[in-house]
Amino acid sequence: MSKARGVENLNRFTAFVSERDRLGDWEDYVLKNKLDLNKKMIARDCEFDRKRITENSAIFDIYKDIKNSLLKKGILHEDNRSAAKQHSDKSSNISNSLNKVSLKKQQESNAALQEELYSTQKKLFKAEEKLRKLENIENYLLETGRL
Repeated sequence: MSKARGVENLNRFTAFVSERDRLGDWEDYVLKNKLDLNKKMIARDCEFDRKRITENSAIFDIYKDIKNSLLKKGILHEDNRSAAKQHSDKSSNISNSLNKVSLKKQQESNAALQEELYSTQKKLFKAEEKLRKLENIENYLLETGRL
């Protein structure tokens, strides 16, 4: 990335930080577990890619300072989990995400199959009704001797 682009991203980020400090709405950017900030949301508001927060050293330094400040204020919580527990939680989150994707695909497939079943049952009902009418006509013709 060009140096000018990096400076532009830094300026956007510092403006974002100033606005958050002025409004005092950092809670809106805290993850559900309150262990970190939502980088994706921050990057979206700053109009750059999430990776810029960690890859641009100037932005990352400011980000760490903000995180430490929010820890001191009690908005964020200290992550006291062991490295193994953090890895385990991250792995389970990934697994849960994959399960959710799989579940969504199955639900979509289920819905499509249910729609197809409904359509087929509707056609079957119409065909059975038509068959009953034709059988009644045939019986009438047999009774009157016209067949």
